[in-house]
Amino acid sequence: MKRGLTSAAIAAALLASMPAAAGAQTTPRGTANACPTSTVPDADFWDTAGASHQANIDCIVWWGVTSGNTLVTYAPDAGVTRDQMASFIARTITAAGAELPATSTNHFTDDNGNTHEANINRLAEAGVVNGVGGGRFDPSRVVRRDQMATFLANAYEYIAAVELPADGDSFADTRGNAHEENVRKIVAAGFTAGTGPGAYSPAGTVTRGQMGSFLARLLDKAVADLGAPIPATTQPRLSGVGDDVIRGRIPDNTPAVAIMSHRGENNFIIWAVDGDGERYDLVVNEIGDYDGRGAVNFDRFGRTLAGFNIDADGPWTMRILPASQATRISDSFAGQGDDVLRAGTHAGRIVTITHRGDANFVVWAYDAEANMSDLLVNEIGDYDGRVALPNDTHWLEIRADGEWTFEFE
Repeated sequence: MKRGLTSAAIAAALLASMPAAAGAQTTPRGTANACPTSTVPDADFWDTAGASHQANIDCIVWWGVTSGNTLVTYAPDAGVTRDQMASFIARTITAAGAELPATSTNHFTDDNGNTHEANINRLAEAGVVNGVGGGRFDPSRVVRRDQMATFLANAYEYIAAVELPADGDSFADTRGNAHEENVRKIVAAGFTAGTGPGAYSPAGTVTRGQMGSFLARLLDKAVADLGAPIPATTQPRLSGVGDDVIRGRIPDNTPAVAIMSHRGENNFIIWAVDGDGERYDLVVNEIGDYDGRGAVNFDRFGRTLAGFNIDADGPWTMRILPASQATRISDSFAGQGDDVLRAGTHAGRIVTITHRGDANFVVWAYDAEANMSDLLVNEIGDYDGRVALPNDTHWLEIRADGEWTFEFE
């Protein structure tokens, strides 16, 4: 079992753990070492834009610590449960370059069948987490700030194989608390700070957004003091090479736009699949290199999206944005390839459409609920024609291999 990093890194950690002066760091450390802003890709979560923890959430996604709670959301304001915390911590330890022991021991009786059970057992085997007594872990209980201190302190000490110093004074509201020493440790390390003058709020709950920042700061210290390597890739959250499967949902089956790319010579096909794994909507079907946009959760055929099956022979990326972020079409508009457009202000109008290409040119109109109103164009190769948009048109989806134009009358 590998515990910690290299001998040089451990030596650096020993230097970093030497006692500091009383009243050591009481404001959180930055995250520039672990989360360089020019490198970390946007995770594209719909519910973190503009949030105070967005940058650090994007960072821990980049490090592989989390992928969100759905395909498009992170739930930053939700409390972190003890089982979720176990997986956050286990992935952070691994991402920082340390290894957790494999184990077949069932350490707790109340997490059997839990999605996070394996990580809970590995952390327990490593001595990073303990139960709540009676052979129980209490996986669904929301983590408190004092408990979080022990999770973080134990995790960093496991990575570094040295103990963090508990510098500085205790907060008035943590004196006598079972986690008091670990609170002092993580405040001195800069993983967090108090909530007000002399206060830490040990009974306060930890949100998923706050957890993103705590872990980003822990990783920053691991990079700065232990030489933990930052991720080598700058690829978006949904990316890969070759065939793959993405599982996850979009809350309320909200209409979305998939921005996709592929570099290869053969098929690039993405199917939307339902909860039974059945394919029901072809998001893209091309050969070779591809850059384009496709509609997701449009005209759903009564299905609920549960993920995507991807057929590719090279590297690919996929970003999923709310359909409300699609480009708004103007009176005179030009584009190329597949696209999804907002066209509500042009409902009922006549438009002249052109296409210059060799393969299919298809234009669908959808209403505000993303149900198909009409198949406006379905041709192969070059096209010139006038069509009328239905009165309920809100969206247009285009499949094309060449350049196209729209001129509204």
